[in-house]
Amino acid sequence: MDLPNEIRLFNTTYKITYHDEAHEVCSKKEKRMRGEVSHQDCTIRVHKENRPYPEIIRTVWHELLHAVQDQIRGWAFFKDEDSEEHFIDLCSLAIVNILTQNKMCFDPDHEIKPRVSRQMDL
Repeated sequence: MDLPNEIRLFNTTYKITYHDEAHEVCSKKEKRMRGEVSHQDCTIRVHKENRPYPEIIRTVWHELLHAVQDQIRGWAFFKDEDSEEHFIDLCSLAIVNILTQNKMCFDPDHEIKPRVSRQMDL
């Protein structure tokens, strides 16, 4: 399945670009970033080099959830940025799991596990 180059969310189109180098993804040039959304430019940048397709799609969904949050401003109940990141990471995991389990997207035999194993503190 092809990777999306743009996604329409409400009245906004987010352009999605894929990069071989992790430092090309982050506006702060950090090498550990897998993806980043720019709400001002309506762009999503994703690191793709040496990552399986399901993980790349999970990163796309993760960044899209940040875009949703920015668009609707409805998740202001998080105590801090880490709680928000953890919640969004779990949501992206759930979305990819639904797509996988229902054979709607990619190889259902590729197991995806949460990146974070701590409890969410809302």
